[in-house]
Amino acid sequence: MAVYIKTTNSKELLNKIKKTIDDGHIATWKYDEDGDFYHSPDQWEHNGWLRPFHTDNYLIFGIITPKNETMSKLTYAVYHGRFVEMLLNHFDRDSDWIYTSTQATKYDIL
Repeated sequence: MAVYIKTTNSKELLNKIKKTIDDGHIATWKYDEDGDFYHSPDQWEHNGWLRPFHTDNYLIFGIITPKNETMSKLTYAVYHGRFVEMLLNHFDRDSDWIYTSTQATKYDIL
């Protein structure tokens, strides 16, 4: 399952997301030294990561499962649902639409 964001400038949007996190306006998402995003509440922290990819007019986030673990459907759903919620709350004017796939994609590392 990946999150697809249609936007005119995917690199600019990714930088805006990181800056908004850095400025403390988004408290429940962080990103690591690799640039992968994770849900930061204790219950969800490091249960998975969302890795950004750029294509023409799209910013795509694929999910990464922790090594030697199987991601539960609940974690899969929470990561995608809450990430989309954050995007809609803070970046609705930076995209034309957002959708998630229902099955694994080439962007996911499961």
